Order: sequence, then C-alpha cells, then structure tokens
Amino acid sequence: METAMEAYPPNIIDEAVGKVSEVSAYLQIPPWETYSAALSQFSTDAWAWAQSSYHLTVLTLTPVLILGTVLVRVLYSVFMAVGGRTLQHAYAQAAWFVQVQRSLSPAAVMAELAALATVAGLYLLRRHIRKRRYVPRLRRWMRRHVVRRYQNAVRAVGRTSVLLALALPHLLYAVGVTAVHFAAPAVTRYLALHTPAIGVLTTWMPLVRTILLLHRWTMKKKRLDDAESNKEKEKEKEKSTNIRRQHLFGDESTIESFFRRLSWTADGAYLICPSALWHGDKAKAPSSSPAAGENADDAAAEQQQGPSYATCLFARHHFDQPCRVLAGLEKPSVVVRPNPVLFRLPPGAAVPEAGDGDDEEDTEEEKGPASTSTTARLPYRSIFAVLTLDSVLIYDTYHSNPLCLARGLHYANLTD
Repeated sequence: METAMEAYPPNIIDEAVGKVSEVSAYLQIPPWETYSAALSQFSTDAWAWAQSSYHLTVLTLTPVLILGTVLVRVLYSVFMAVGGRTLQHAYAQAAWFVQVQRSLSPAAVMAELAALATVAGLYLLRRHIRKRRYVPRLRRWMRRHVVRRYQNAVRAVGRTSVLLALALPHLLYAVGVTAVHFAAPAVTRYLALHTPAIGVLTTWMPLVRTILLLHRWTMKKKRLDDAESNKEKEKEKEKSTNIRRQHLFGDESTIESFFRRLSWTADGAYLICPSALWHGDKAKAPSSSPAAGENADDAAAEQQQGPSYATCLFARHHFDQPCRVLAGLEKPSVVVRPNPVLFRLPPGAAVPEAGDGDDEEDTEEEKGPASTSTTARLPYRSIFAVLTLDSVLIYDTYHSNPLCLARGLHYANLTD
C-alpha cells in the first residue's frame, strides 16, 4: 500500500480530489447529510399520506357497508320465509300426489299413461306438421283447387244470371244443411235447440257473404273503369303531344363501320358529325343525289319508310339540336374532312345583319331542321368533304345541297 501511494505524487491526488469537488458542485450533488434528511422526511410524509387515505376510505365506505349488510339480511330473511313455505308446499303436494297415485287402480294408472302418451304424441305431431308445413300446403291446395273452382263457378253463373250467382251461396248452404240433417240428425237437433248456430248460419253468414261479394264486385268494376279511363287519358295525351323518341345517330346494327370521324370547321363555328339519321319526309330533306330531282314529286307524295342517312352540323355552344341536317344520303357517312381555308360567299349572296334572324328562326321552326335557311350568318363559308361508304360529297356552310359528288371510286367500301 505504501508502495502504491508512493507511486502517485501528493499533488496529483489533491488535483483529482479538487476536480471531483468541482464536478459535484457543478452538478449540484447534495451532501450525504442533506440527502439522508430529505429521505427521512419523504418516508414520514408517505406514511402520513397512507394513514390519511385509509382514514378517508373507512369514513366513506362505512355507511355503504352498513346499508349493504342490512339489504343482505332483509333479502336473506325474505328468501328463507318464501322459500321455506314453497318447499313445504311442494313437499305436501308431492306427498299428496304419491298418495293419490298409490290409491289408484291399475286401469286408472294405464289411463293416465295413455293420456300422457297422447299429449306427447300430439306435441310431436304438431312439431312434425309445422316442420313439414302441412297446413300452408293444405291452404294452398284449397285455394288453388276448391276456392278457385268455386270462384270460377260463381263467375260462370254470374255471366248467365247475376241473381242466380248471388243466390248460389244460399243454395250451397241449403244442400249442405240437408246433407248434415240426413247424415247426423242428432247433431242438427242439438245445434238447432241448444246453440245459436242455426241463426248465425242461416241469416247472418249468408248475408255477410252476399254483402262482401257485392262489395268485391263493385270495387273490381271500379278498378276496371279506372284502368280504362287511365288508358283513354294516356291515349289522348299521346295523341295531343305526339312525342316520338327517335335516334339522332345510327348504331352498330344500322351503320356497318367501326369509326365515325367528326370534325370542326376551320373557324370553329360548326361541329360536323357523320353517321346521323333523318326521320323526316323525303320532300323536306334536301337531296344530295343527282337523280333525286327526277323523283321529287314522288318523294313529296309519300313518306319515307324508315330514317335516311344524313350529316348533322351543330353550332358552337348550341348542342341541344343540330342547326342543319344534310340528309338524303344513300349510304351512311363515316368521315368528315374540312378545308382549312375559308372561302368567300357566292356572287350575289347577301350577308345577313345581326337583327335579321327572327324571321329565319320562325321559318326554320316551321320547316324543320333539315330544310333550314341556306344563308349562314357568317360573311364567309367553309367547305368540307363528307365520305360515305361508296361516295365522296363536297358541301359548304352556305348551301344545303352538295357542291359536287364523286361515286364509284373503288370496288370496296371507302375508308379514311
């Protein structure tokens, strides 16, 4: 030990002790005396808190425990009083039942067993009937075969004579009563002399049945009259409104093409849509065929049997209905290609002013969408090509008839 102490100089030990003291002072480590005094105070306070908590718990739960004890005693007393009497009564009843059973003869015991077996059998039969649904099936069979036949017989008799149909329940009742009287006269005599069944069956039941039958027939006739009147009203409404829902464009079964290429004009004023259908008359539809002028009189005389193929022009921001329908096509149109250049109006064409549209709108409503005014409200015109399955037509936005027509360009159907 002396050798180890001699290995370190005294000044190094003093410096280490000083450093430890500085660290303790910086970390505020209390001295052992202060720490032990604080620990002792904590122990004293904790013990005092435990005592005060126990005292508070005892003061709080003492009334509850007393009340619970009283309730338990009362319930125990009631249970013992009632239970004791019940047990005594049950014991007396059991002793009486045993005594009575001992005093019975063997025949009476067998009768009791037979009654118990009958009750058990009836219970099992009831469960079996409910499980197999015999009662609903019997009701369904009665409704289908007996009640329906009876109703059909009443209706058949009612077609011949309504009075006889009303008297039919009474006749059936008389036949049934006569059969019961001859089959079981004692039962009929008992019902007639000792019960009010005869009065109910002879007077009130047929009367109620007759009233219900008349009410049912009256309500049925009223429903039929209402249905007929509703049908007549619907027919009159259809005649007055004359609304027919028609397709504006063809579907896959109408047009043998897998594409419909619509396009805008160069100025964006019109959206040109191919594959349209025109449901108007031939006389109102502007023709796009060169030979259509020869048959104009025949076309005006008769209506077309089904829609014709057409091309629709929709004005920008007015897509609720087409502003122009280029109808009269023999084959459906599938492709539209507008010219990117805008052209002047034809020589002598008057450019409409902004206020000259009211009269044109009235004439357009009278003539229909396919024969709108040929004057477009633009100071120029757009030229576009419409491709059908067998021809190419050139239109402009000023005229309704095509400017030119090219047909027979290819043996097969045309595509884009």
